[in-house]
Amino acid sequence: MSIKIVQQQIKRFLRSDLPEVMAIKGEWGIGKTFTWNKYLNDYKDEILLDRYSYVSLFGLNSLEAVKMAIFENAIKRQLIGTSVSLDTFNENAISVIEKYARKATKYIKHNPITKGFSPTLEAFSFLSLNNHIICFDDLERMGGTLEVKEVLGLISLLKEQRGCKVVLLLNEEKITSDDFNNYSEKVIDIELKFDPTSLESTSIAYEKEDWTSETLKRFSNQLNIKNIRLLKKTQRLAESAMSILNDTRQEVKEQILKSLVLFSWCHYNSSSDSPSLEYVTNSESRMFSAKKGKTDDEKVWDNIL
Repeated sequence: MSIKIVQQQIKRFLRSDLPEVMAIKGEWGIGKTFTWNKYLNDYKDEILLDRYSYVSLFGLNSLEAVKMAIFENAIKRQLIGTSVSLDTFNENAISVIEKYARKATKYIKHNPITKGFSPTLEAFSFLSLNNHIICFDDLERMGGTLEVKEVLGLISLLKEQRGCKVVLLLNEEKITSDDFNNYSEKVIDIELKFDPTSLESTSIAYEKEDWTSETLKRFSNQLNIKNIRLLKKTQRLAESAMSILNDTRQEVKEQILKSLVLFSWCHYNSSSDSPSLEYVTNSESRMFSAKKGKTDDEKVWDNIL
């Protein structure tokens, strides 16, 4: 599904106050979280619900921990995409104080004097979660004692009884439990398969309209790189390299960026469609493989190189 369709669906989702559950599926690093955050910030002034909470399920081991994480991370709509600073503090002072007051609840839970109130505190915290937009990320990486059906049951409750809109960002291929297939159809209202083209991914990752970004786009598209996480890592390396090459000839800079894109692709790419860094940098290894007969993968890699 193209980024344009995903963008349209996210915009529609945010501009409605109808309780619903939307799942955005895609491979690791393809840019689900990055894209969701981008359009969430772009359309935050059009959001009808007043509060938003982002929760990474990574390492969470209980439903109580998930509920408390939703409560602790809830912010007012105006704070979406905002780094707290002196400039934003006056406008959002109440929101900021509320956020850190929520964070303080975990200290109350572990304080010897007040921890007896913890169950009551958790109950009241969860009761406050009404008419929120909630984003759950990393479902495939949650703790071993938390079950998929528990999370999906909570999501259903948030939608049906609390009037919440829920977004689920996930890599479905990494979910080993059969419970997801058994229960997801009953919970999820709309599913988006996030699979952008290389042109779409590089346009998102390399937003600047400068020579470095345009050069990175060109070489990344030649390799059909779609993983936005990989592209952003390459961008940081490129900017670091260009900062110390001011007096270097343009053609040398271009060759450096070309090599950097190729080496980053080989090193960071987790799929089998790229050669190993050792294969790329070791010409003797390639010559030896030519003598013994090349594999189909090696023939493809050699054409790229």
